[in-house]
Amino acid sequence: MNSIHVLIGRYLDDLEERPVPFYEAMVEKKIIDAYMGGQIKADEFHYYCERFRRLAQRDVRRAA
Repeated sequence: MNSIHVLIGRYLDDLEERPVPFYEAMVEKKIIDAYMGGQIKADEFHYYCERFRRLAQRDVRRAA
């Protein structure tokens, strides 16, 4: 089984390469669930959220 870090990294990589409708919401939920479940620490949560935010903003800028 893969670690939560590998899984979140893959989700973010997939989001970067192939933005699929509603996939952002699923990735965001996985990051939050991992933090709330104690699988990742606060600094790791911040890192993943920042990476997610950059990807989400990229899609907003592209649509504008």
